[in-house]
Amino acid sequence: TVPPALTVRVCDSVTCAMFGGQELRKDLATKFHREVRVVRAPCMGRCERAPVAEVGHYQVDDATVSSIEKAITEGLRFPRIPEYVGFGDYERGGGYELWRGCLGGSREPESVITEMEQSELKGLGGAGFAAGQKWKIVRGAERPLMAVNADEGEPGTFKDRFIMETDPHRFLEGMLVAAWAVGAFDIYIYLRDEYPASREILLRELGVLAANGLIDGINVFVRRGAGAYICGEESAMLESLEGKRGEPRHKPPFPAEIGLFGRPTLIHNVETLYWVPKILTKGAAWFARQGRRGRHGLRLFSVSGRVKEPGVKLAPAGVSALELIEEYAGGMQH
Repeated sequence: TVPPALTVRVCDSVTCAMFGGQELRKDLATKFHREVRVVRAPCMGRCERAPVAEVGHYQVDDATVSSIEKAITEGLRFPRIPEYVGFGDYERGGGYELWRGCLGGSREPESVITEMEQSELKGLGGAGFAAGQKWKIVRGAERPLMAVNADEGEPGTFKDRFIMETDPHRFLEGMLVAAWAVGAFDIYIYLRDEYPASREILLRELGVLAANGLIDGINVFVRRGAGAYICGEESAMLESLEGKRGEPRHKPPFPAEIGLFGRPTLIHNVETLYWVPKILTKGAAWFARQGRRGRHGLRLFSVSGRVKEPGVKLAPAGVSALELIEEYAGGMQH
């Protein structure tokens, strides 16, 4: 039997299930029968607009049978690129002044690493390891690499997608500064396949950086993840980048010692790198004095579900779940 030419994927995350994702998938299968293949898909990172479905690579927010049928009829198959801060606007706002300072010699790796340590920025991908300390370890290694974990696979988490699709250059500048500080000239961005718009934006804007001479001598590779949840774990991500089955490695040794392709590797997620330009521009003290309950810094929180104002919320580290809901998400729906 020849399979249908078109596939519709319906997100099966917790938030989409809360808003009728399972029923939507069944209704679509009944509606289209054998004309369209309807399948479940991992979290698409659009939880604030649940339920979500994907026609080809065109993602439909607040999806219904009729809105998906409309997308199919109109031939929408490719990623929908949102408005975002492009290179020109970012540069006019002071963007890449920090990076140009690093390239021009007005910044030194050692002083940058010291300031990152003083900021008390922790890795925002889950482990919470001090970013500056990680930089110091990798800086002393021979021929290091850098890997960016953009495999945001935890259901209900979408802050990294939000960054890449709204303010990609702040993340990219932070990435370049981090690589420069530790002496890495090859950077691998491991991006989950459920983020097709993010991929298009990154490829486009990396091309702009190359055209403007801002990544001369630096190789940046964007690699698509294979959809496995476990590849969000840093060592499993490294295995996947090497073309192997994504399974966690035993530790020690840690990636900062033996990482990608057997070389010392600096690993950060997207949000951690997003904060680097702000910290090094406004100063470590500015970042460190933010926070509540003894925590330091600011961070982005993915809020979805039955709150009045779902979305990505900027809040101090250490904020409680109740404070996040009441102060930043408008409270619960009743």
